Amino acid sequence: MQYLKFKKPKKLNKLEFSILIGLISAIVLCFLNCYKTSENISRNVLRLHILANSNSKQDQALKLKVRDEILKNFNFNSFNNDLEKSKQEINEKIPQIESLAKKTIENEGYSYDVAAKLNNSYFNTREYDGFSMPAGFYDALRIEIGKAEGKNWWCVMVPSMCVPASNKKEEAFETFNATEKDLLKKGYKTEIRFACLEFFKKLF
Repeated sequence: MQYLKFKKPKKLNKLEFSILIGLISAIVLCFLNCYKTSENISRNVLRLHILANSNSKQDQALKLKVRDEILKNFNFNSFNNDLEKSKQEINEKIPQIESLAKKTIENEGYSYDVAAKLNNSYFNTREYDGFSMPAGFYDALRIEIGKAEGKNWWCVMVPSMCVPASNKKEEAFETFNATEKDLLKKGYKTEIRFACLEFFKKLF
């Protein structure tokens, strides 16, 4: 009976070992910087999430009707990228937001309940009009329609990106610093970074 012979792994010399340690250190440092930047983004962003009752075509269309009325009647662009002021104003407007959403739903012939609240919760990496938002914990205005078991529609309220005009979104994007913009820009490099970040954040 023949046995396979395995060669012993070659020992690294001092130079090779130093290069390996340097490479590992560079990767770890890059990841830590990326993680720190993504955390800073999530702390300074306020999101809007509207959850449909279900994934049926009717419920998804209803969700978009509610979205249109919310964006038309509440001027989120007036927040001027002030996160704390924005959260305070939204808290004060929650009864009005719920009332408008409920009225819109009834006008469409449905009787779903509506619940709106500000909370801080975990979101996976999501693409948004030419850039990506990293996974993490974000403050968000969450509007739940009925059972809220359907796919959600979302946008960024602070900085103000919940607007139809693309130039406004570009202006809001400029509020991020250079490091943040580099991380947010959509592309292959960003996808790899976010995949690592999402794995790490879910792990811990």
